[in-house]
Amino acid sequence: MTAPNYIEVRSLTLRDLFSGAYVFQLPWFQRAYAWQTDQVSRLLGDLFSALEAEGDSAEYFLGTLLVCRPDGSTETALIDGHQRAMTLTILFSVLRDLCADQSEKAELDSFVKSTDYHLRPQDVQAEFCKTYVQQMGGTSLYPEALFEQLSYSERNAINSRDFIKERLSASEISPEMRTRLAKFLADRCHVIVHHAPNQEEAWVRLRKEEETRLDFSSVDLAKASLLSVVQPSERDQCALVWEEIEGLIGPNDLYFLLCHLRTLKSRRARNKPLEEEISHAFKLNKNGLGFMTDVFLPAARRVQALRAGEAGTSAARDLITQLCRTMSWIEEQTWVPVALCWLEQHGDKHPETIAFFKALERLLWMMKLSLEGPERLHPRLMKVISQIENGTAVADMDSLVIERKMQRKVLEKLRGPYFDRRAYRAEALRRIAITEGDDPGPIDGVHATIEHVLPRGWKLQNAWRVEFPDRARVDAHAHSLGNLTYLSFADNNRAASQEFVAKNEIYAKSEFKMTRDIAQQATWVQSDIEARTERMIALLFADWDLKVS
Repeated sequence: MTAPNYIEVRSLTLRDLFSGAYVFQLPWFQRAYAWQTDQVSRLLGDLFSALEAEGDSAEYFLGTLLVCRPDGSTETALIDGHQRAMTLTILFSVLRDLCADQSEKAELDSFVKSTDYHLRPQDVQAEFCKTYVQQMGGTSLYPEALFEQLSYSERNAINSRDFIKERLSASEISPEMRTRLAKFLADRCHVIVHHAPNQEEAWVRLRKEEETRLDFSSVDLAKASLLSVVQPSERDQCALVWEEIEGLIGPNDLYFLLCHLRTLKSRRARNKPLEEEISHAFKLNKNGLGFMTDVFLPAARRVQALRAGEAGTSAARDLITQLCRTMSWIEEQTWVPVALCWLEQHGDKHPETIAFFKALERLLWMMKLSLEGPERLHPRLMKVISQIENGTAVADMDSLVIERKMQRKVLEKLRGPYFDRRAYRAEALRRIAITEGDDPGPIDGVHATIEHVLPRGWKLQNAWRVEFPDRARVDAHAHSLGNLTYLSFADNNRAASQEFVAKNEIYAKSEFKMTRDIAQQATWVQSDIEARTERMIALLFADWDLKVS
C-alpha cells in the first residue's frame, strides 16, 4: 500500500528563505507580476507600523508560499507566492543599493544572490529582472525601451522598485532606520512554506483549492454573518433594510461602508474580521435593528448623495461632486469616512462644507503626490475626524494644513525629470487639465493617451537634434511634466516622432484644450518645456490655494 503524499509545512524567517537553500524558479506559465504601488505601499506601511509599535520585539507574518523542492537540491519550483517573493527581492535590492556601508551592502546582497540569484523568473523576464533589480546597482538603471513597450510584469516591477526607492530614500528615513528595517525583515518577518512532494502534486492541490474555494462575495459573507448575530425577532426587518441599502449604493460601496463605520468607531486599523468588530462595536446582538435604521441606513444615504452628486446646496453641488470625483481618482474609499463624518456632524448645507471638501481634496492629493503611505495617511485622516467631531472650524483644523515640507516634496516630484514614470502621473495631468475647465477623461488608450511633445526615442538624424543634440538632454526633458499632453490614439500615432511644426498641425485640431494651447507655441526648446512645467504647477497650486516656492 502506497503511503499518501503529505505537504510539509515550515515557518521560516526571510534570512532562512533567502539563504541559498532555495533557488526559486517560476514555471513558464506562472502568472504575471501584478503588484502595483498600492500593494507595495500597504506592505511598507505595515512593516514600519510594526516597527514603530513594537520596536525590536516586533514580528510580522508575510503569508504563505507553495513550493516543490527535490531532496538534496536547491532548485525550487515556486507554485504560489510569486508576488511576495518578487516584491521582497525588489525590497532587499533597493535596501542594498541605498546602503553606503560596504559590509552591510554585501549582507543585503546575500538576500538577493549567493552562488546564484535566489529568484529566477521565466526566461523572458530573467534578464530584465537581473539587470534592473537583482544585480548590484541595478535599481538605479532604466530600460532603453519606452515604458509603454515594456511588458505588464516589467512595468509593475519598475513602478514597484521606484516607489520603494523613493519611500526609503525620503529625508525622514535615515540610514539607521533602513538598517533597522533590513534587520527586521531578515530576522523578524516570517513566511509559511508548504513543501509539496512533486510539482504535479503541488499544482493539483493548488487547482483543487481554487476550484473548491467557496464562491461567496465579501458582501454576502458580511450579510450572513451580521444577520446571524441580531435577535431572531429583528432578522427579517434587518434583512429588508440591508436590501434597501444595497439598492441605494450597490454591493461594493455597501461593504466599504461597513469598513468606514468600523473606522469611525474604532479610529485605528484593526486586524480582526470586519463582521466581528461591527458586531461588538455596535452591539448587534442587542440592538441590531437600531444599528440598521439609525446608523447604517443614514450613512448609506450620505454615500449615495456623494456618489450621485446630491450633496450640498444647489449652488455647491457641482463643485462638491467634482472634488469627490477627483479624490476618487487616486483613492476610491480612504477619504469617504472623513466626508461621512462631516456630513453626519454638520449636514451638507453647512456654510463651511465647500471649504471643508476643498481642503480635504487638497490634503489627499498632496499626501499621495508626496508618496505618503497608509501608515501616515490613516492617522492624518483620523485627526481630521477628531477635529470635525470637536467642532473645530475648517480654518483652524491643523490636520488640513499642508506643511512646507510636504509642499517641497510635491514640487520636487512635479519638477522631476522622470515625472511620466511616477505613480498618479495620468491622474495629476488630468487634475491640472480640469483647472482649465476641460476634463479629458481617463487615459483609456483610445480616446485619450499621453503624448510626449519632445519624442522620447533617440534617432541621430532627426530635426529634434538641433535643440536636443544628445540623449542626456532628451532624457532630462522628454519625461517631464511640461512635455506631456493629451492626444487620441490615432493622433498620437500620426504625431509619432515628427518635428514640432508637423506635430503642431495635429495639435491645433485636437479636441483637448491642453493640446490646442501647445499649438500656439512657435518653438519647443528646453526653456519652453521648463516654463510649461512651472505654469502647470502654478495652475494646480492656485486651485489648492497654495503658493509655489
